[in-house]
Parts: sequence; structure tokens; C-alpha cells
Amino acid sequence: MTLTNYHITGCFYNRQGYPFRKYLNIRKKGTHKRFPDLMVVLMNPGSSKPLDQAFIPHTEVQAKPDQTQNQIIRVMEQCNKQYARILNLSDLLEPKSLLFHATLEKLKKKKVVHSIFHPSRSEEFATLFQKTAPVILGWGVHKNLEPMAKQALAVIPTDKRVGVLKESTDWGYYHPLPPSTPKQRVWVQRICEQIL
Repeated sequence: MTLTNYHITGCFYNRQGYPFRKYLNIRKKGTHKRFPDLMVVLMNPGSSKPLDQAFIPHTEVQAKPDQTQNQIIRVMEQCNKQYARILNLSDLLEPKSLLFHATLEKLKKKKVVHSIFHPSRSEEFATLFQKTAPVILGWGVHKNLEPMAKQALAVIPTDKRVGVLKESTDWGYYHPLPPSTPKQRVWVQRICEQIL
């Protein structure tokens, strides 16, 4: 896998002092596709950030990828996909899981809408979501995510869903980056089997 073969851009913004990312695009260099041929829905943008910290909010700028995006690129390479778009249950930029969940509570109290899947952002969602592409679901299995996960599942076509579902749940899809390297390879393999 060579990151230099890909052009990675994102749309970042700030609200009430918190950093957010609306989406991330991963395009193979040289592709002429106008629309994504792979959609991905994860928990939140993690440690991704603009390469230029003096970015203009709400514009698409070059972005620094993280390890999770590397997993998505592995899937793209094995499944011959040229253009992936990543959306998240939450736009909140926070790499530490405990802080992420704590901040969600603060955003809730402040009534800050931070999910592209919230009904009030349905027009944005319709613009960004490519309904004809397979959709990798990989937001994890933390119980706190269940309401947001179900909100997302309500608008993601059933026949396009790809993911590793946790047994005994109808909403928990394992994250692309399990702690061990062998499990990371297995995740990519299981996703590719469903796409191909």
C-alpha cells in the first residue's frame, strides 16, 4: 500500500470552540470518477486534520490521514475502488475515545448538531452520500453509539451495507482497526469478500 498514490482531502469546520470534519475523500491519483465508488461510515474523524492549519472552514482541503484510513485504502486496492468518501456518526475531531464520549454529552447539552445523519442535516447528507456505492459500516460497538448508529442505519440502503456485525446486535459494526495486526488483515479480507 502506497499513500503517495492517493489524494486525501477533507472538509473541516469549527463550532462553539470544537473542531469538526464533515467528510474525507480518498481519491486514487489519476482517477476521473466524479462520484465515490465506495462509501464508508465510521465513528468520528479521530486524529485526521488539515495539512495547513490556516485552512478556510467548509472548503475541501488537503488532509492528513490516520491509521484507520490506511485500512480503507487497503480495501480500495484489493477491491479496485478509485474514490472513497468517509462520513462519520459524529463530525467531532477527537482521537481519544473517552474524551470523545465525554464531549458528546457536552454537545448534547449545548444542542450542537454534530452528525450528518441528524434529520436537520438531510440536505447535506443527500449531497454527500452516494446511494449506488457499497457502504462500509465500521463505527465500532460501544453502547453509547447505538442511538447514532440506528439513526444512520435508517438512511443507509440495506442492500449496500458491508461490515462485520457484532453478534447479538443489529447496529454494532466492528471498527476497521482492531488492536492486533492479524485481526486488521481479517477485517480487510471480510470486507473485500462482501464487496467483490
